[in-house]
Amino acid sequence: MSRPRGRPESSTRLRREDCASFQVRLLPNLPALPRPNPEAEIPVVGFIGDVLPFSITLRVVRTARAWLCFCPQCGRRAATIYFPPGSAEPGCRACLRLVYESQYDYLPAWAVYVGAVARWYGPGGASL
Repeated sequence: MSRPRGRPESSTRLRREDCASFQVRLLPNLPALPRPNPEAEIPVVGFIGDVLPFSITLRVVRTARAWLCFCPQCGRRAATIYFPPGSAEPGCRACLRLVYESQYDYLPAWAVYVGAVARWYGPGGASL
């Protein structure tokens, strides 16, 4: 017996796609930091959905690959900060316990097989 994939519909965790978000690397005022001190604090002011104003100060750090910030709630390093619906208190994906929309997708195994066969034979079907 195969186990269905995805989370049950009764799960009440907040989905990432329902939250407003911004990526740290897209902040316009990131400093050009020297290598000995790769950390800085940056004030961020804006609106969530053109309605809810927010003002936070993010601690950012430059790693070898990208800019990251420390989550204001849990202190983890994160590349993206999320705002839950109706809130101006940001957090990372881990401390807000966010899940992805695709985790709720349920596709039975037979549908995956039929889709693969349809792609293999094309729209005209199999010809022997």
